Amino acid sequence: MLNRRLMLAGSLAALGTRAHATNVTGRASTAYQAFLDNVRNAARADGIGDVVIDDAFSSLKTPNRDVIARDHHQPEGTLTWHAYQKLVLTKDTFEQARINMSTQRDVLKPVSDKYDVDPEVIIAIWGLESSFRRKMGKFNIFDALATLAYEGRRRHFFRTELIQALHILDRKGLRAADMTGSYAGAMGQPQFMPSAYLRFAADGDGDGVPDIWHSRADVFASIANFLHHYGWQRGQRWGCEVTMTKPLPVGQLGRRHRATHQQWSQAGVTGAHGAALPADSQIGAIIPTGEVTVSGFPSGFLVYNNFMTLRHYNPADFYALAVGLIADEASRT
Repeated sequence: MLNRRLMLAGSLAALGTRAHATNVTGRASTAYQAFLDNVRNAARADGIGDVVIDDAFSSLKTPNRDVIARDHHQPEGTLTWHAYQKLVLTKDTFEQARINMSTQRDVLKPVSDKYDVDPEVIIAIWGLESSFRRKMGKFNIFDALATLAYEGRRRHFFRTELIQALHILDRKGLRAADMTGSYAGAMGQPQFMPSAYLRFAADGDGDGVPDIWHSRADVFASIANFLHHYGWQRGQRWGCEVTMTKPLPVGQLGRRHRATHQQWSQAGVTGAHGAALPADSQIGAIIPTGEVTVSGFPSGFLVYNNFMTLRHYNPADFYALAVGLIADEASRT
């Protein structure tokens, strides 16, 4: 009898636990739907119709736990340049950059000419952002953005991007199910946030819809349009690797301090491995990498205006350096 009582008590406790979990889930779902109703009202006030909103929101029942987990558990700390190179500047990346620079020439040329942007930098950004179309992310953008707007770390930012994504759906002739990307809402092969799409997505193939998911011409045109807007100078260097043969004051390092090649030479800066600095009339800044050459001298990169343009795409110095180096490799085809 005692065992039967214990079993009955255990069963009742389990039922109570499940009921509590169901109630918690139900309350969370109700709160999430109330949040979506609030966004729906804001979207209506912004001129977006119910048909568009229904297309985007019809499958959204609860926040996406995978998105939340990724948002809350991002890697801490920063990579060294050595570690970043090993992760990003792989043999495969360089090889694919050269291959695609060759195979995509017919698609790249009209885009490059129209936007006055070097084709190799388009290839480099394409490679870094989506591994040459192989890794675009599979999250539904509305699911990801709504989740982050509801309980992410930057709720106002993602709520704004969610409204912008609805505008894309309203204006561009796309379907909500086709708008996929990263857990953080970056879309398609160029990994544009919705606000960037509305500003820079371009129709490279002439069909009237800037499709950054499937159309290579649209992808290349969109990247080129972005770079053109921020002042890319075609035919100009982005930077070059340098060695510092004597210590430089901290105030002379970093993007804010620029000087001529002659001034840098006088300060003990040489090309990589002691070579002469390239002949160039641009003024440049030195980005140190924290690495040391075999001779014991610190290394870095002398960077110019095009490097600053790349930082608009991603503000990390290492990202811009990686784009430049991949572009250099692509141009060797």
